[in-house]
Amino acid sequence: MIVRDYGGSAGLKNLDFDDAKAFWYRVNRLIKEKKLTQRIVASKCNIFESTFKNWSYRKVYPDMPGIFLISQVLEVSMNYLIFGQESEPRTEFEYIIGKKIMSVIDNIILAVNHDK
Repeated sequence: MIVRDYGGSAGLKNLDFDDAKAFWYRVNRLIKEKKLTQRIVASKCNIFESTFKNWSYRKVYPDMPGIFLISQVLEVSMNYLIFGQESEPRTEFEYIIGKKIMSVIDNIILAVNHDK
């Protein structure tokens, strides 16, 4: 399995600790509502579980690809996770890009597993 270790919250510099705290409140609430765990969400995002838990514990934002992948797994928009604004479950752009990204990830995983 290919796992990414995203380093930080590039692109979210203007948001503060309270914003990140609200972000993680929404993420964790959705995880509970969907009867998932942080481990499962991290795994589906191909993010190290320790990285995911560290973000949550420290109340820091993942970088944009991390937020995008989390939003895809939880089936909500990035806008909802970051700002708490209700919107369509996913914008058309997020849906199209998400499908393409997930397809690329699946192909990479298949290629890696095939080479073993």
